[in-house]
Amino acid sequence: MKVRNLKDRIADLENQIDDYNEAIALMDTCIKSTYFDDAQSLEMQKWIKMYEDNIQILETMIMENKI
Repeated sequence: MKVRNLKDRIADLENQIDDYNEAIALMDTCIKSTYFDDAQSLEMQKWIKMYEDNIQILETMIMENKI
């Protein structure tokens, strides 16, 4: 198994946070549109919450590794 250096690992985590934020923005736009029904919008809201929770976890991991 290849051991990666800390700087690369943190960069990967930051990229994943960026991806989650982009997905959240896209889903937020979808929810605000009239193209989706309430059930679909509710499901996207659940995904947004899950992504926000994942962002918090990743940010914690980054902070713990920078210390």
